[in-house]
Amino acid sequence: MMIIERSRRAPLGHPPVPCLASRPGTDPYSPTAHETRGIVTIPPLSDAQREQARHAATEARRRRAEVKRALRAGEQTLAEVLALAERDDVIAQIKVVDIVKCVPRVGDVRAAQVMERLEIAPNRRLRGLGRHQAAGLLAEFEARTNRTNRTGS
Repeated sequence: MMIIERSRRAPLGHPPVPCLASRPGTDPYSPTAHETRGIVTIPPLSDAQREQARHAATEARRRRAEVKRALRAGEQTLAEVLALAERDDVIAQIKVVDIVKCVPRVGDVRAAQVMERLEIAPNRRLRGLGRHQAAGLLAEFEARTNRTNRTGS
């Protein structure tokens, strides 16, 4: 191994800093190091595997759409959807803002206001909600549901 001193001088009383750039494959700026670093090749899939993956993705989209439809129709509550997301990975991938927009009488503006007030990022998914954020969502919409039920009855 050949050690080359850097052109910059080391502080007084310290030995020169070794530079390993002269060794093949150790220079972080060489094209060969960049080409091989961090690249993962995806194994080729057979037609049957590709069809199976396509079918699984379609089913996942259908399940997420069904949950949102049920919430919109009032067949499920926000608490039920959050509980379902804890058990079901497919449902846990739904964005929080999409679920909030599915709550009756909540649109883009109100959803954005609630998300900002509860400090929930717009790209957050149900899986990534903290317990305080989930409790805040439940408190926000349970209070709204109770007010609507009292005034509507």
